Amino acid sequence: FAAALLSFAHGANDVANAIGPLAAINDALSADSVVMSASIPMWVMMVGALGLAVGLMLFGPRLIKTVGSEITELDKTRAFCIALSAALTVILASQLGLPVSSTHIAIGGVFGVGFLREYLKSNYATQLHKIMEH
Repeated sequence: FAAALLSFAHGANDVANAIGPLAAINDALSADSVVMSASIPMWVMMVGALGLAVGLMLFGPRLIKTVGSEITELDKTRAFCIALSAALTVILASQLGLPVSSTHIAIGGVFGVGFLREYLKSNYATQLHKIMEH
């Protein structure tokens, strides 16, 4: 569920961030003026969808490997927490009209989980050491 929600949020937000400037340029060139909101033709949306799909196909597996195993150790619970919190953050930002990167938000979640894991491990080791001394 969390992965599907994050996929939806990623598509809803990052494609809009990528095609927004292209749509604005296209609208400015076709109307010979700059307006506050540009119409988005279907071909611009298709370029955005194709770009996202090709980018994921080319760079996705390496990115997933790096994020999932080389930054911090993830298990199912940690991955669920990261995906759900990132998805909710991106959807909230999208509703507020904020152009955020779902990738950066998810990576921030990975670092947050990694820092918490290290903190808890350190705190547990410290408490165990105090107990052993007494």
